Amino acid sequence: MQRNIAKTIQRTYQAWLTHREYSPATIQKYTKALARFFSDTGAGKIPDRETVAAWRDDLAGQGYSPATVNGLLAAVNMYQESVN
Repeated sequence: MQRNIAKTIQRTYQAWLTHREYSPATIQKYTKALARFFSDTGAGKIPDRETVAAWRDDLAGQGYSPATVNGLLAAVNMYQESVN
């Protein structure tokens, strides 16, 4: 994904989370996780289920704990809610 598009997505997502009254720490955690997702997968603006599932499986295969994987997925799921 192009860097300027990624930054636009990140800013829009941060604004959406702020509007939903998430804490600054959660906003930072979720935007960082979302940036990692896009970096790792090269997904388009609206990722499909298969891409998210493949990323989940890759993270688990790298030895991340289920709690860590779920935390990262929560950020992606929340992003998908924000664009729907």
